[in-house]
Amino acid sequence: MSYVYNAYSGYDEDCSFQLPPFIPGGGSGGQLPYFPGGVPSTAPGIPAQLTQGNLPTLLSAYPRPVGQPPAEMIFLYNLIKSSPGLLPLFIQQQPQSLSQAVQFAQSGVATPRNPEQRVLQNFCYNRWSLVFTYNDVYLMWPAVNLFGFVVGYFYPFLTPGILLNTQILFALC
Repeated sequence: MSYVYNAYSGYDEDCSFQLPPFIPGGGSGGQLPYFPGGVPSTAPGIPAQLTQGNLPTLLSAYPRPVGQPPAEMIFLYNLIKSSPGLLPLFIQQQPQSLSQAVQFAQSGVATPRNPEQRVLQNFCYNRWSLVFTYNDVYLMWPAVNLFGFVVGYFYPFLTPGILLNTQILFALC
């Protein structure tokens, strides 16, 4: 898998991202932070700044989620969570936008596109995002990337948490 860092400064309605690889710094802290779905088996040492007790203070410097995620995101999140066999299909197709993902979920047919458009845009911060990892999908409000971890709030309870950015395949926001 190749990672391409392509700076993206626009705010279109549909955008997607892929993070460049980043080797997190070492260090360890007291309490482990919230990893949705549990701690990834490949998680390196977690810096003390990212322990669960520090996440609310850290996130207070960034905007909190406003309102609920878009209905399309909730639909896709619930659909994939209730039908785990769909996750590998979404990962294989890697839709380039939220509308393509909804179309794929409803029809099972991906929109044809130029193969050069396979490269995904950068991460969208401070917006609701559907984040796809190797083995799960998350609906989150990412706030910041620190030490190779994406820190934000996770749907449905706005729980502060982190995802190791090397586990993230792509996201739609």
